Amino acid sequence: MTVHSQIWRFLFLFFFAWGQGDGVFAQSVPVEEFTRTDAKSPDAFSINPKYYGKGFPKDYVKKMVRGNISEQAFAGPDRFPFKMPKAPGDNTVVGDILVVEANTNLITQGANGTSFVHDGYGMYYITHRVLAELGDNYDTILVFSTFQDQSVAAYYMPLRNDVQGLGECNMQTGQTFGCEFDSTPSIINGGLGLQGFIFMNSVATWRGWDVNYSGEAKEVDDLDHAIYATLGQEVAHRWGSGLRFIDPRTGVLSTKLLGRDNSHWAAYVDTDASVMDGWDWVQVAGSDNTFEVVDALNNFSTLDLYTMGALPVASARPFFFIDDAWFLRAGQFIQPRPIQADEVLQMPTPEYLRGFNVVLQAEGERVDLTIQDIVDAEGNRCPDPDHTPKTFRQAFVLLTDYGQDLSQVQGYIAELEIIRQNWEKWWHDRVDNRITICTGLYEECKHGETTIGQATLTELGEDDGVVNVGEDFDVEIPVSVAGADAQDVAIDISFYGNGAENLSYYEGDSVLSISEIKDGESATAKIAFKADPAYVCGHSTLIDVTVRSANTPPVSETLRIFPGYEMLFEADFEDDDAGFTVNADGADSVETGALVREPVYLTCDMTIQTPERDASLGGDTAFITGTNAPLKGSSSLWSPSISLAGAVAPEVRFSYWFDGGSGDELKVSVSEDGEKWYKALEVTESEHRWVQGRLRIDELFGRTPGEVQVRFIFTSNSGKLEGGIDELRVMSLAGDCGGGLCACSATDPRSAWLWPLLALLAVGRVFTRRAKSGRAARV
Repeated sequence: MTVHSQIWRFLFLFFFAWGQGDGVFAQSVPVEEFTRTDAKSPDAFSINPKYYGKGFPKDYVKKMVRGNISEQAFAGPDRFPFKMPKAPGDNTVVGDILVVEANTNLITQGANGTSFVHDGYGMYYITHRVLAELGDNYDTILVFSTFQDQSVAAYYMPLRNDVQGLGECNMQTGQTFGCEFDSTPSIINGGLGLQGFIFMNSVATWRGWDVNYSGEAKEVDDLDHAIYATLGQEVAHRWGSGLRFIDPRTGVLSTKLLGRDNSHWAAYVDTDASVMDGWDWVQVAGSDNTFEVVDALNNFSTLDLYTMGALPVASARPFFFIDDAWFLRAGQFIQPRPIQADEVLQMPTPEYLRGFNVVLQAEGERVDLTIQDIVDAEGNRCPDPDHTPKTFRQAFVLLTDYGQDLSQVQGYIAELEIIRQNWEKWWHDRVDNRITICTGLYEECKHGETTIGQATLTELGEDDGVVNVGEDFDVEIPVSVAGADAQDVAIDISFYGNGAENLSYYEGDSVLSISEIKDGESATAKIAFKADPAYVCGHSTLIDVTVRSANTPPVSETLRIFPGYEMLFEADFEDDDAGFTVNADGADSVETGALVREPVYLTCDMTIQTPERDASLGGDTAFITGTNAPLKGSSSLWSPSISLAGAVAPEVRFSYWFDGGSGDELKVSVSEDGEKWYKALEVTESEHRWVQGRLRIDELFGRTPGEVQVRFIFTSNSGKLEGGIDELRVMSLAGDCGGGLCACSATDPRSAWLWPLLALLAVGRVFTRRAKSGRAARV
């Protein structure tokens, strides 16, 4: 049996099983009973006449599109007879558009004009055309028509879902977001790749929408054209919108986020103008309960990106909704009244209204939520963002009207080609390149991910292993890409910390843009730094490094610079535990979540407190709690004894993660003999980020001991704590800062004569720094 005939047979069985209502093929019945091969064409077949009339059940289609199809579209019998054609039919591929010419299987004509056959039969037939012509190579089929279908606007029909945690699972009411299902059961290879079908109507339909909604007809090369936001909504219906939450005020499951058909956001939810029927609300300055609409139907919200798998739990931003929201009077346009869930589609755009001095405002109770409130109701999205597909292929189909042949629809094809290309731009902009959509019919769909590697620091002054104040140095950061070539790579940096004001860089000598990095290859970014002569000894600077490109998602890491210091001990835990021990004294009392050295990555079990990455630039491993569950109890981490022989004003620097609940704490202590411990730091305030901890040994002991040991104890009474320790360093002032002339700061009066000289030398380096080289060290 050829591949094509296998596909035809499989496609029939898929739709036949669907038509039976249970979605499961009766394996006991042989394939040959349902089909018969055409004697003239082994690649085609027809259905045995005894099984005619086993098409899509009307009720199933109606449930799956969640009420978007009018009753008028369902006029006719519950099941629709069909016969599989022996040949694909009148299809023509023009560039990246599949043009399908009208016939009675695809369109009908009535009092309201031409309509697509929405009751399942038309979708079945279009799907057959795509598979016949192009194969099962697409996640979504997008159908546009040359005619305006008055019976519907647009809709998404789900065929498969393999994601948990998206919402309610109730197949009887069409609530399929929380259901794992495959309505394409296969006897060949485990199911179709096809995940969904979208009917988008005609371009003219959305041009008319623009006129009514925003006050002007837009051209299709304008990304504000309604067709893009509408297509964005239909594609996003692959995952949403059906999220419920646990109301933090009552602890009760709530559906107050849901609006139209329980599959869009309610108007009173602040969704940053989500295309899923969303408004962007801002709180009026100086008011606790007054809010204003500033945008609509233009973006994807943090909720949308979470459902898509583009954002992990902890990266999704908090949001709010307005409970018991009432419109305030807006002239004669709005009278005070409750805001209905589907108001967004009933109002012109906020921008259009402002042209008439109408501002949409509301009063109500602000209820702040996080994605954790969602997870408490739905469970985690699984697969997590690190393990969910990031590429989706879509086939653009143009369906003609009766009497239109290929020569008569060239203008429609050209217009749809513009839309196809602009749609990719619109999508990638709205998701920040986190998910890639490909619409070329024959292109390989690639998704690139950039990675920041371990940085190296090179002194350009005296080669003594210490970056002195006033000295130039280079930091080189490897950037690699996998999955696709990265185009127009840009490296953004921002400084903060005590030393930030006195650390600068030479823009002309830095490499902060790279035109292209090939898939599987690396390039090196470089920041040409200078520790200014006024840099205060003992200060450090943190530098956030963000790598962006035209076609890959942004990735950020933090780089730490310590001018004037010598490293006595470093541990980033990438290769081993560096002599650290968990529960060294056997006194830990922990039920779940004991500290362990593990790679830090996303999982389906992560909570909003969980770190998504470790703290080391270019690394992925740390000591963390909660690999299987948050910490409940007390867990400790002990460093080895670290020599301080010859150290000047030694310090311990480390990164810690502390995100928990009331009553949780982190205690850091230091000892010189492992017996007597000095309390050095106590943390009780949660922060969802890696924080730099600093212990000054002389201040704790009143002197410099011969060696030191550090102990970290995480304690959780809430059962919600996620904690971690990473990149510990023990440092000593050195070079100019450690030689006695400027042991404390660049403003020490004892060294007043030295700083003008260093400043003069630094100015000279501006012109000579390229001629100098030095030793490379890890940062």
